[in-house]
Amino acid sequence: SLFYELINQKYLKYKKKTTKHKSLMENLNRWNKLLNKRQFSHIKVVYNNSGSMLNAAVITGDCIITGDLSFLDTTNINEAHYLTAILNSPIFSEQIKIRKSSRHIFKKALEFPIEKYNENNKIHKNLSEIGKIATLKSKEVCKKYTSNVNNSISKWEIQKQLHQILKPLFDKTDNLIHKMFYKSYAVNENLN
Repeated sequence: SLFYELINQKYLKYKKKTTKHKSLMENLNRWNKLLNKRQFSHIKVVYNNSGSMLNAAVITGDCIITGDLSFLDTTNINEAHYLTAILNSPIFSEQIKIRKSSRHIFKKALEFPIEKYNENNKIHKNLSEIGKIATLKSKEVCKKYTSNVNNSISKWEIQKQLHQILKPLFDKTDNLIHKMFYKSYAVNENLN
């Protein structure tokens, strides 16, 4: 289109010499984030790429995930809640800290042997339910603090509130994850 040609010419004129992208679209589609078929999924588990703690959320609807976020796509909302319960668990965050990489924690999250969600697995269903409850509670807290424009609470204070409210759920999650990984480890040991 004429509009794209105009903005692409501006991009090419003003981009840094060190930029390797040969067009505006190539730059916008960095790491294939725009033109990736997974972007069309209506259920995504979105999580941060960097930082000292992994934070995950279920996002539903039409949205494109770009920038400093990564995502897993699924067609099953229960699987999405199962994954957020695991990714947000303190034990999971602790394991990421042990492997130490605050710059690119999204890579570390994928190194763990997370079992594929199974509707018939009681632990998986419990984790999914916890993930669903945590999502609802998180939305309530965030809405409470962000609905008032005069509220000057920091994101750190919101995170502190969330941690206090979600601690009982985190404890349950950690217990279930221990059981799941212990069970998986025991089965693998018996096979050897």
